[in-house]
Amino acid sequence: MKAESTILDKIGDRLGLDESKGYARAVALVLVFVVILVGGYFAYLLAISRAPETYSTIYILSSGKTLDLPETVVIGQNNTFNVWVVVENHMRKTVSFEVRLKITGEADPDFPIKVDPVNVYQMILTDGERLEQLATVSIDNPGRHMVFFELWITSGGDGAGFTHNACNLNIEAIR
Repeated sequence: MKAESTILDKIGDRLGLDESKGYARAVALVLVFVVILVGGYFAYLLAISRAPETYSTIYILSSGKTLDLPETVVIGQNNTFNVWVVVENHMRKTVSFEVRLKITGEADPDFPIKVDPVNVYQMILTDGERLEQLATVSIDNPGRHMVFFELWITSGGDGAGFTHNACNLNIEAIR
């Protein structure tokens, strides 16, 4: 304890602190340090809380608007079904979108899927808007199928561009 007191006394002597002013100056230094620390923290929070990047998103829901999506269908019974495709625009402008419905038997396809679309749904959304589109899916052959809903942006001078947003259903079709 004596060694700590001697070190503190030496620091106080170098800072020009005597007993009458020492505590006040020490408290003032601690307060300045705390203000700098808290100010730096809030400056950091402001720097990282910038507005998010622009984005769009796509997801699917069952016909009852739940996540209870089909996994197995029986040819001739329920091989044609509906799902809700939901697209959200957070691009800070009005955007024209296409949802391309594609079906493939490929287990690990590259994006965008290199098959012709079964159907194309077009929609125009303002910033912050969300649109639900009922899509009909029909699988006529037995086996494993991947049903993809790809989101494309069609507004702009360069033609349609894939947003790299897609969702899929893995469906087993049986007889």
